[in-house]
Amino acid sequence: MDYYQQEKRTWPSWLIWSLAVICILFVIAIVYGIILYKDIQQSKTAGMDATKKLVLHDTNVVHIDNIFLFHGDTRYHVVEGKTKDGKEAYVFVPKNKKNNKLTVVSETNIIAKDNMLQQWQNSCNQCQLINKNHPCIA
Repeated sequence: MDYYQQEKRTWPSWLIWSLAVICILFVIAIVYGIILYKDIQQSKTAGMDATKKLVLHDTNVVHIDNIFLFHGDTRYHVVEGKTKDGKEAYVFVPKNKKNNKLTVVSETNIIAKDNMLQQWQNSCNQCQLINKNHPCIA
């Protein structure tokens, strides 16, 4: 009669508690990661609305296509847009307190990417371009 009766398995209590703690820590880590990711994304786009208003108000750019964040010696917002006459322009907006001067580079002053790379390679045969994906190299 006891052939069909299954043996009841018991798990040690320390194993159950350990698994429960690991699961809780895993959920906390995931939630923390999501919050951290959202915070980083917000900090990357912080101030872009103010930059948009500043560029539209203080320059001849009437339509903004894109805004990039550039970190060099100085942090810049690089605004890509179109002027009143339909020409493409880049506006460099410094994000430091010392220099608030906007620099506008119009389409007529922009060198094509292929021409720039060719000139650069001709002037320096031993050089190697590290980052080709840069907002200033359109």
